[in-house]
Amino acid sequence: MATLGLSKVFILDKYFTELQKFWETEKKLQDASSSNEAVHLQRRLLSLSSELVTLRNHLHVGAGAGPGAPGPSGCQPAVPPGAPGPSGCQPAVPPRAPLLLAPPAPPLPHQPQAPPQPPGSIVLALNAYTDTTNALTPSAARAQRPELARLVHDAVRHQGDTGCPQAIILSGVSGSGKTYASMALLRRLFDVAGGGPETDAFKHLAAAFTVLRSLGTAATRANSNSSRIGHFIEVQVTDGALYRTKIHCYFLDQTRVVRPPAGERNYHIFYQMLAGLTADERSQLHLDGYSPQDLRYLAATAPGAACGPLAPLAPDGEQAARFQAWRSCLGVLGIPFLDVVRVLAAVLLLGNAELAAAGALLGVGAAALVRGAGWRVAPRGARSPARAPATPAAAARARDALAKALYCRTVATIVRRANSLKRLGSTLGTLSSDSNESSSAEACREEGVWASTGALEVEYVDNVPCIDLVSSLRSGLLATLDAECAARGSPEHYVARIEAAHRGHPRLGEARGGRRFAVRHYAGEVTYDASDFLDANRDAVPDDLIAAFDTRHCEFGFATHLFGAELKALAAAGGATGAWFRASPTAAGATAAAAGAGSSTLTQDFHTRLDNLLRTLVHARPHFVRCLRANSTETPMLFDRKTVAAQ
Repeated sequence: MATLGLSKVFILDKYFTELQKFWETEKKLQDASSSNEAVHLQRRLLSLSSELVTLRNHLHVGAGAGPGAPGPSGCQPAVPPGAPGPSGCQPAVPPRAPLLLAPPAPPLPHQPQAPPQPPGSIVLALNAYTDTTNALTPSAARAQRPELARLVHDAVRHQGDTGCPQAIILSGVSGSGKTYASMALLRRLFDVAGGGPETDAFKHLAAAFTVLRSLGTAATRANSNSSRIGHFIEVQVTDGALYRTKIHCYFLDQTRVVRPPAGERNYHIFYQMLAGLTADERSQLHLDGYSPQDLRYLAATAPGAACGPLAPLAPDGEQAARFQAWRSCLGVLGIPFLDVVRVLAAVLLLGNAELAAAGALLGVGAAALVRGAGWRVAPRGARSPARAPATPAAAARARDALAKALYCRTVATIVRRANSLKRLGSTLGTLSSDSNESSSAEACREEGVWASTGALEVEYVDNVPCIDLVSSLRSGLLATLDAECAARGSPEHYVARIEAAHRGHPRLGEARGGRRFAVRHYAGEVTYDASDFLDANRDAVPDDLIAAFDTRHCEFGFATHLFGAELKALAAAGGATGAWFRASPTAAGATAAAAGAGSSTLTQDFHTRLDNLLRTLVHARPHFVRCLRANSTETPMLFDRKTVAAQ
């Protein structure tokens, strides 16, 4: 299941890369200055043509479709071939959905080939760090972001004229303002087609965004408000009127819940909760006397001199105000506040091994948690005793896995509640990840921020070799990690395998030995410690620990609901059998599949989610918003040419 999705994603990615190379080589052939160069380029074109045909056949695409064939849902291309893109430029992107799904065989070098069809709008949005408001609040100014307003008008108009779905894709480095820009786009969409910010649908979506931002945003060394959850928001527009919305979340950094990287922080909601709870609520949640530094999951680890200072925390007053807003938004979504904070407090107490207090919050006895984390049920038919004590390290891993499962499933439950109004029909989608508040380039110009147009030499690095190193289907870092998990290997063996398979690769750093290896990314070399790679990729919780939340033993219905599918599977099996379940909900929703041989890993599941996302995007006419951070220090109204040019 997961392997099929993984293959299609990377075959499509490879196809796009080779197609772009074909176009570039054909242009070079037209400008060739010598016969020798022309012969060389013709051979290159023939080789690329053969490769493209092979990749197309792997995708099982029908050969009868041509460039003029109708796309999905009967959509015709929105722009005729050869039409100029924005500002008269031809975009360096692949053709839109009809050609991508049913591409014709590339012509031979002597045959003419039409240029790619241009997408919709392409907009630059500059984060000048001047706007820290929530763009989805009713008080947000309607006059904000005029360039995004034009993009939304164009997308809605084209969707109404053709019936084709529209996709607005936001990209940029961490801190470039993608989340804020996506909120501004949604605000504009409600102004255009949704009846404005006073409608119940807008308030529902604004509340969902506020809740999810606290749950999914953390302070990193690069960005004090970095979204660690990617978002894809589907919006149904019918006859020019907004009808329904749906949020898809891609949890990018769930290990942060139990082990924030050195020099970085855990998710904002934990700090906001400690600052915003009343004295009575703290007592009720067993958090009396605790500060962030007293809690193992929140205690910050110094990054070292080479990594820069520790990511800062917002003042307590600001944290408390945000927590009160978060509490109010839970009420708008109809989610009981006390149920959610009981789980969040239990996660923190699990980190300190306060099992009695955590069990009281979760409605289970401390003995059940000790039995589930500290003992292992032998698989049926095994020669070992039916139940044996776990090693201290294994017990700690089981506890951390439970904490991650509680957090991730709570987020998933909130997303499902936010999506209680489901979409129908043709859609307009926005896709973004990583965030910080942003302001547009046009707004900066209005404020008098200008950049000179003098020459600035920028080195652009081809990142394809690095992508191949990570994502190659046969021997990439992720594929090797899955193979090592299936073989129940070790971190040392995993590192040895990748060093043996990629010795001499330009993007793999010098051997570090043991559990460490280095990758030369476009932004610099990064050293990785693979000690926890295998456990994180398995993403597994022992079934005996989940059995503690059965309704016969657990008095907290919300906690039981988080593991509903797993508990049904355990009931059908007659109880715990020594199996493992996925800690986080899977892409297919099949959380009840025990994590034994053949089940998906975290990386496989993530690729499956991306495959499903790609299936949606290739049906749509794309619009692009490239978000840029004005400087690397988050200083308001400071434009650093080198920082911007490098993006």
